[in-house]
Amino acid sequence: TCSKACGGGHQRRKKTILVPAIGQGTCPEGKSPGRLEFQPCNWNKCRPKHGPVLQCKSKVDVVILLDGSGSLGYWGWSHSRAAATSLVKALKGGSGDDGVRVAVELFSGPRSWPAYRKCSGSNPTAKPDMKADCGIDWVSHFTNETDALATKVSKLVWPRATTLTGTALAEAESELLYGRQDANTIVVVITDGRPMSVRRTNEQANRLKNRLNTRLVWVPIGKYVPLELVESWTSLPKEDNLLVVKDMSDISKPETLNRLIGDLCPLVE
Repeated sequence: TCSKACGGGHQRRKKTILVPAIGQGTCPEGKSPGRLEFQPCNWNKCRPKHGPVLQCKSKVDVVILLDGSGSLGYWGWSHSRAAATSLVKALKGGSGDDGVRVAVELFSGPRSWPAYRKCSGSNPTAKPDMKADCGIDWVSHFTNETDALATKVSKLVWPRATTLTGTALAEAESELLYGRQDANTIVVVITDGRPMSVRRTNEQANRLKNRLNTRLVWVPIGKYVPLELVESWTSLPKEDNLLVVKDMSDISKPETLNRLIGDLCPLVE
């Protein structure tokens, strides 16, 4: 099947190992071209049926990590928050168990080195307060009441601190324990800056990428994001899981949102 109903998706083919390598024999790695292939599909244009923005009608569990670091500036924060609000509203939960469930985490980071040592684990005797010390705030855990959640997101206050992306990813992994067994899971990171710890971000991104039925989607905004690193943290194929937004004001535009929603949801209207 195609990963997207419209807008250009990919069909995936993976070869399994029938006989393990013996002696000097070798087998290609699981994500190497020798075992994993993608083919483009469904290039027809997506056409929203309910206003300018697509609506997601898929059974997926989506965790949105929204960067609230100071590097955004008030202008950038306003557009990021508006984009997150529109995105949550477009992910239709419905009244049953067949719609979208959404969780939203607002993340920034510690405001002092003692707090950073708590949050990074370098001070094992001090247990951090995730919100006060680390700037990690769960706006909502998984819910299908997406209209109400969109209202909460629209009223978020800009934390204006640092960028503790690795810890935000670790918290997202914990949230996935409460996801549905029969739903695909997507973690979306909307960010504009370089993580405080590239090493921890790399570790946590790889954990999520290797998790069964889980995709890690990145939406880097502006010119200060380490794009090469972000590409390495993105699930395959990158064309479906990486949306580069060069200008802050573009993140909240319908055409950008439609590309993102089309990437997240196999069924849209």
